[in-house]
Amino acid sequence: MTIEGCDIDALICLNDKKQFFDLGGLENKRQFDANYIRSVDKFFVSWISDDAIFFQLKDNRGSPVSLTEDDLANALSAWGEGMISISSAYRQGGYKDARHVAKKIIGDLYGYSMGSVLFKPTLSGGAHTFRTSEEGALSYFVGGDPSYPDDSGFAIKGWRQVVSDTKAVFLDENIALWMGWVTLVDMNGRVTKVDKSFGYKLCEEGHLKIVLHHSSLPYQN
Repeated sequence: MTIEGCDIDALICLNDKKQFFDLGGLENKRQFDANYIRSVDKFFVSWISDDAIFFQLKDNRGSPVSLTEDDLANALSAWGEGMISISSAYRQGGYKDARHVAKKIIGDLYGYSMGSVLFKPTLSGGAHTFRTSEEGALSYFVGGDPSYPDDSGFAIKGWRQVVSDTKAVFLDENIALWMGWVTLVDMNGRVTKVDKSFGYKLCEEGHLKIVLHHSSLPYQN
C-alpha cells in the first residue's frame, strides 16, 4: 500500500485484538473512510473510529516514529528565521514586500488552516489581546490594518538575530510543547528578551504547525 509515496505496514486494532497485517494488496485507501490522516517523512497514521482500525507507519526497525526534540528545535529556528526574513523584506522592499513575506510565513508556520490558533502576542491588549485569526496575526507582525489600529508591526523592527533558550519541552506523538525565552537583536544591537510558550501540532501535510503561541515581557518587580 502506498500513501503519498510511502509504503506502509499496519498495526490493526480490531475488537481489542492487535496483530501485524500486510496491506500490500490494498489498492484504494478510500475504501477506509478515515476521519483523520496525517503523514510526515516515514510516519503515517489513520484513525477510523467506526471500524476501530489504527494504521501506523513504522521505521526500518519496526518502531513507531514520533516527534523529537530536534523536530521542535527546527520549528523554533524556522520561527526566528521568519521574523528575520520579514524585517529584511521591509528594509529592502518596504511594507508591501514585508506583508507578502509575513503572509507566507504565517501560512507555513501557523495552524490557522486547521482552526483557531491560541496566539497571545507580546504587545497586544484590550479587545485585540488574542489573535485567533490569520488576519489578526498578520496585523500584529506588520501592522497596517485599520481593524487593529495599535499594531506597529512587531516583525518589521529590524530583527537580525533570534535565539531561543529552552526551559522545558513536552512531546507526545503529534503534539510538541515548548517553554522558554526568546531573545531578539535588532540592526542597532538592541536586545529584546521575551517569555514564550509554543504549542505545535503535526498537520496532515507532515509539518509542525503552531497552534498555541503565548508571549510576554519578563516580570519586573
